[in-house]
Amino acid sequence: MGAEAVAVACDVSDRDALAAVLDGIPAEHALTGIVHTAGVVDDGVFASMTPERVGAVFAPKADAALHLHELTASLDLAMFTSYSSVAATYGSPGQANYAAANAVLDALAHHRRARGLAGQSLGWGLWGRASDISGHLSATDLARIGGALSDEQGMALFDAALASAPAHVLPVRLHLSELKRRGDVPALLRGLVRVPKRRATAAALDRSSLAGRLAGLSAAEQERQLTALVLGEVAGVLGHVSGRPSRRAVRSRSWASIR
Repeated sequence: MGAEAVAVACDVSDRDALAAVLDGIPAEHALTGIVHTAGVVDDGVFASMTPERVGAVFAPKADAALHLHELTASLDLAMFTSYSSVAATYGSPGQANYAAANAVLDALAHHRRARGLAGQSLGWGLWGRASDISGHLSATDLARIGGALSDEQGMALFDAALASAPAHVLPVRLHLSELKRRGDVPALLRGLVRVPKRRATAAALDRSSLAGRLAGLSAAEQERQLTALVLGEVAGVLGHVSGRPSRRAVRSRSWASIR
């Protein structure tokens, strides 16, 4: 099509190295747009984070985006698009540093728009093609995340996002009908998916529901059931395998304070 592509390598988290690449762009082909896609992962729950683990994930994602913003602030760019992640919006168990780094990109897009500059952050969902970021995911992880995007769907959503106005867009594949069928709709999506309220009577109580499972139990057994439920939910959010407390916690009964 008459276009010529040039690949130039540098560490985008190194501000001086990135500045040298930008300075090397010839005036006759002036920079008019940026698509920032760099990123690495070092998954772990919040309690396992260290400055080194946070810094390693922030460097190519957040630091590089801020360098690009500062180094091109005087240019009249038509595009400044960053690849963020839906993890920054929904939260993602076991990705404490990655979610935070992507939240920086989302905030930067709004900051640039407020200054009258081009800026958009795309909070991507999972792509079907395996990458260095997604290749380590297990079958359980993929089932929890939900539907993946094909290359064709991803590029179509990229084009649609660029044609839209919002500074922050979520190109994500959602199974809304399945969420509605299960009645298990995350709070963030309840404005999109309306689930009819169901009224239950004592005579028609669904034995598979929480209220149904608790009916007829003693107060002590109800407490044990509810404690196990809360611990399981907390474990899922934090990315732990099990919600069972440690032996030390059981002995001290400190875990019971969550009631």
